[in-house]
Amino acid sequence: MGEATGAEKEVAELRQRLALHQQKEQEIKARTMYDMVTDIAGGRKLLFLTNAQAELLSSTSESLSKMIQELGIPMEGPDAPKLVINLLTSKGFENDLNSHWHPSKPAQRARRAFGDGEERLAEERLVR
Repeated sequence: MGEATGAEKEVAELRQRLALHQQKEQEIKARTMYDMVTDIAGGRKLLFLTNAQAELLSSTSESLSKMIQELGIPMEGPDAPKLVINLLTSKGFENDLNSHWHPSKPAQRARRAFGDGEERLAEERLVR
């Protein structure tokens, strides 16, 4: 029985090491933009980021420059973008309700109807 516990500990340690390696891999991919941008129809490009990758990319101007370069966004000349999209951090459904409370909004009606502790249920019903 002691062997099973030792094996379980080893498996848990291997899983933890794998998770750490995967996290490091995602960091490296975000910093280098390796295999991060996908070409889609119409000559457009698509970039998916995890929260950790987005945080990492936004931490330095070099990372942001690399991302802009990989997306093929011209920064000078007539084709330079004239629109800036500012992506904000989400604090979650409950915090959003607290910071923007108004009784006419569907989210507040859902919160009153389903209670404070059932925000996922309320959110699911709002989406339907």
